[in-house]
Amino acid sequence: MKNLNFYLSEELILKNETYDVQKDLFENIGNYLSLKGYVKDSFINEIQKREENFPTGLELDGYGVAIPHTDPEHIKREFLCLVTLEKPIVFQSMADKNKDVLINTVFVLGFKKAEHQLLMLRTLMNLIQDKTFIENLNSKEKHEIIKLIENTEENVK
Repeated sequence: MKNLNFYLSEELILKNETYDVQKDLFENIGNYLSLKGYVKDSFINEIQKREENFPTGLELDGYGVAIPHTDPEHIKREFLCLVTLEKPIVFQSMADKNKDVLINTVFVLGFKKAEHQLLMLRTLMNLIQDKTFIENLNSKEKHEIIKLIENTEENVK
């Protein structure tokens, strides 16, 4: 499995985005990823369905992160897409789908192999528990974010 930065590029970092609801985020990001050749047309519908059944909202220490993803057959090219939000939107909690979580940071995953997705989720879970790391994602420029992830990932291995 390659490092996070192999799957993340500046074109996959969308900063200070504004959405009213989760559905808008999925449609906009899905259309963007489709135009860039990362996902199939089925992606938007399938990521929404998966999120309804298996929510990915995580409430951490004063901030919220979501890691939506879908099945490999909806992916053309593997990717990690980072979306930072200007104002939080509601996701359901991964721990309790009846609980709302306000999300500021979204990592959208697209992998063709389930084992890669699992490894990426594990790596991200380690990274996102660091509040300073998340705060830096929101304040830094795209090229600085790539370097930050590279440096942080080396430290959590």
